Amino acid sequence: DAGGVFNPPLGVFGIGSTEVESTYFFPGITATGNINIETADSAIDMNVTAVTDILGNGKVDVAGNGDVIVIEEDGDLQIGLIRTASGNVFVGSVNGDIVDQDNDAQADVIGISITLIANQGAIGSKENAIEINSSLPTIGLVTASAMDGIFLTEVDGDLNVGKITSKTGDVCLTAIRGDILDGNNDDGAETQGVSIPLLARN
Repeated sequence: DAGGVFNPPLGVFGIGSTEVESTYFFPGITATGNINIETADSAIDMNVTAVTDILGNGKVDVAGNGDVIVIEEDGDLQIGLIRTASGNVFVGSVNGDIVDQDNDAQADVIGISITLIANQGAIGSKENAIEINSSLPTIGLVTASAMDGIFLTEVDGDLNVGKITSKTGDVCLTAIRGDILDGNNDDGAETQGVSIPLLARN
């Protein structure tokens, strides 16, 4: 009320000024336009988990400095820029594709290890790949799984493959300024698909 004192619940706001690692969970964000989530600058990890539902032609932008998880619960996950300064990124679509909504050559996903899952769809396309900047700031793995094709372009540095599998489509991997490497350094198959073109432009 006007003039009253707001006593916030300590379970939400806590007390004191010491920074602690935090995780922000957004269980259901629905929008006909864009969804934009950004954590405050902090020396402590601030993780983000978001379950989204884009109803129109909007895109999802997320910026954090811890681990970032974004799951589109219905339809295509239209990515603008999903990035973290010092964590891993997981992006997935429950029943659609993962799409570069801007259709440009800039990185769409930035992080240390990057995982992309589209169990009933595709990840990128031949005409519009998903651009990633992985192993930033330290070495990480790129993992992807899709029912249909997977098209990934590493924009800077090496693409360290963890496990990339398409059940029914092609897997096309490109490293613009680096190599394509076996990130597991083992004898197992890192990439599975109908056709697997690999292009390292370094």
